Amino acid sequence: KPLLYVVVMSNRLCIQFIGVSYLIGLLHGLLHVGLLFRLTFCSSNVINHFYCEILPLYRISCTDPSINVLVAFIMAILIQVSTFMSIIVSYILILFAILRTKSERGRNKAFSTCSSHLSSVSLFYGTLFIIYVLSCSDKDNYQGKMYSLFYTIIIPLLNP
Repeated sequence: KPLLYVVVMSNRLCIQFIGVSYLIGLLHGLLHVGLLFRLTFCSSNVINHFYCEILPLYRISCTDPSINVLVAFIMAILIQVSTFMSIIVSYILILFAILRTKSERGRNKAFSTCSSHLSSVSLFYGTLFIIYVLSCSDKDNYQGKMYSLFYTIIIPLLNP
């Protein structure tokens, strides 16, 4: 019942969703920080990036970060695929609910809103997928910076 959000979503359920999201985010961050402790950084401590991201940290490590890269790759696939698929499933349910709407004007407004949201979500997840899944071992710093700039600044500006 995607269009009955206000009726279905109680304060308790909302707090549970927020709590689970924060817990998963915390555990995910702790996993990567814990794995960073196994690496040594003996040369420059300057990261060639515009903010401290995990993949550029691996590039300045003196030890082999292949386990860290593998974990980042696996976690990226798990998190991105599960969250993106849940968004797609919810949009499919919304689409079916919209198609049952009798008002042509209401249907057009809902399609317009959903299409802009879905396009910005697709752009966001597409760039994240390119960065963390397809180019985990890529050494092109410039391209990684451009993708990061895209998903941290450009896409939030486009989000309706």
